[in-house]
Amino acid sequence: MHHSKFKVGYGPACALLVLGLSVATSAMAGVVHNLDIITQAPGVCRAALGTNEAKLRARPLVLENEGTSTVFVSCALPQFLWLSDEAMGIRTWFTNMGSSDVTVSCTAVVMALQGFTYVTQSMVVPPGTSPGVSLYSLAWTDDLDAFPGYNYTNLSCALPPGAGISRIVSYGDEVVVPPED
Repeated sequence: MHHSKFKVGYGPACALLVLGLSVATSAMAGVVHNLDIITQAPGVCRAALGTNEAKLRARPLVLENEGTSTVFVSCALPQFLWLSDEAMGIRTWFTNMGSSDVTVSCTAVVMALQGFTYVTQSMVVPPGTSPGVSLYSLAWTDDLDAFPGYNYTNLSCALPPGAGISRIVSYGDEVVVPPED
């Protein structure tokens, strides 16, 4: 069994890309699997403007706005390219450690063969919603299905004070696993 080590940072994304490329260049016969990729927001999201970095706190399970004004974050999600099923989707969970309701808003930036498109959603997240128990999420599924073939989606989110992003799941990616030799 061969194990590879990656440095912290782009390691998981590089590992997924290498796996994707090796699957794409392997024998054509194989088994199709749907692959869900879960990521924690502190590893794939960051402040859209460097001046807002100080307002964000990257905890192990959540990227949280500890400032007094809304912060925009950009999230680059690991996804397989060219192997994606047309039924691909993304779901993002939110937290609120503040004392009152907050409205979070995210825009999925979809890059497809037809060009770019932007799909915005928002929701209210009640106070005291922690990463381990948050049921508050936004999902993009049918929005992405409108772009058959290659599509790659990243997120831009507005986090009011107290709000955070905990995890992001890219799901429905089809991967062909070649048969064993």
